[in-house]
Amino acid sequence: MQAGEYTTEYRAAMKGCTREEHAKLTGVIKSTHAKLRQDFKTDGKWEPVWQEHLKDEKMRREYSTAMYSLATGHWERPGAPESRIMWCKNTCLEFFYNDGLKKALAKDERRRLFIEEAAKRSRAERGEGSSCHVQFEENFSINKPFSRKDIDPSTMSACTPLYLLDVGSCYNPFKDFSEFCTVAIDISPAMESVHQCDFVHLVPSPPLPESVAMATYIDALPPTIATLPRNAFHVVVFSLLLEYLPSPAPRWRCCGTAHALLRDGGLLVVVTPDSKHVNRNAPQMRAWRAAVESLGFRRWRYEKLAHLHCMAFRKTGAQRVVRPVACRRRLRGSTVVELRAPAGKTLWT
Repeated sequence: MQAGEYTTEYRAAMKGCTREEHAKLTGVIKSTHAKLRQDFKTDGKWEPVWQEHLKDEKMRREYSTAMYSLATGHWERPGAPESRIMWCKNTCLEFFYNDGLKKALAKDERRRLFIEEAAKRSRAERGEGSSCHVQFEENFSINKPFSRKDIDPSTMSACTPLYLLDVGSCYNPFKDFSEFCTVAIDISPAMESVHQCDFVHLVPSPPLPESVAMATYIDALPPTIATLPRNAFHVVVFSLLLEYLPSPAPRWRCCGTAHALLRDGGLLVVVTPDSKHVNRNAPQMRAWRAAVESLGFRRWRYEKLAHLHCMAFRKTGAQRVVRPVACRRRLRGSTVVELRAPAGKTLWT
C-alpha cells in the first residue's frame, strides 16, 4: 500500500452516512468517552486507565472507524453547513499570510505600553516599593510577549508551506492543502500517511540543527513516533482531541507539549464539540482561555459554530504566574470536563 492510500476497511466508510448510521457512529464515540471517564472515576488515576485503553486495540479501531466515517461521510462532505477543517485552514492562512500575526504583535506593544504607564501612575500615587504597588504589578502581569525583534512577521508570512502537526488526525485531512506540510499523528491511524503516536507521552526533543531541513526530517519520519523536535511547527491542531482524554492531567500535558513543539509566534488551534447556544458554556470558554494562556499562549481568535467551539491561541513568551485559588473561584459550578496543572491546580473546567 502506498503512503496516503486508504485501507479497504476505510474505503467502505466513504460512501456517506444515513441518519441511522450517523446515530450508531456517534454512539460509538460517546460510549468510548463515557467508558474512559467512568474508568478514571473508578480507578482515580488516569495513567493506568490510559494504558489499558492503549492495549484495547479493538475499541480503538472501532472508535477510529466511526470517527473516520463521520468525518468523511457527514461532517466534511460537500455542502455540509460547516467544516472544522476549513475553519482551521482559513484561520491559519489569515494569521500567517494576511497580517494576523503583525496585528497581534502591534496589539502586544500597545498592551505593554499601557501597563507600563499604569505602573508608573501606581508608583506615583502609592509610593515606590509599597505593598500596594507590588500587588498592582501582580494583578496586571501578562505573558511576556515576543517583540518584533523576536519575530519578523514578514519572514513568517513568507514561509511556504507552513509546517502543521495534526494531533488525533485519524485520516490526515490537511494533506490536500498545498499551504501545509503536515505531520498527522493518532493512536489508531486510519491511513498510511498518519503516524502512530501517543501524544500524551510524546517527549519533545532538542530543536533541529540548522543543517537539517524540516521537510527532510518529515520525509524521514518512521511509521511510529515517540518524539518530535522543539520549535519545529508553525501550527499544532487539536481537533476533537481534548475531550477524548479521560482526565485533566493528560489534557494539561498535551497543551504543554504543543507549546514546546511550536515555533515562536506559532498557533495552537483547538476545536471542541458543543451544540448548545454560544452563551450556555461561556464560563467554560473563559476557563479554557485562562488555562491555555497560563501555559504561554494568548488567544487570537474564537468562534462558535453551530456544533463547535473553535479557538486559536498563539505562542507568546514565558509562562505567567497562575493564581490557583482565583481560578477555582472563577470556574466553580461548571459542568464540563476540567483541566488541572500537574500539582492539582484546577485551571480548566
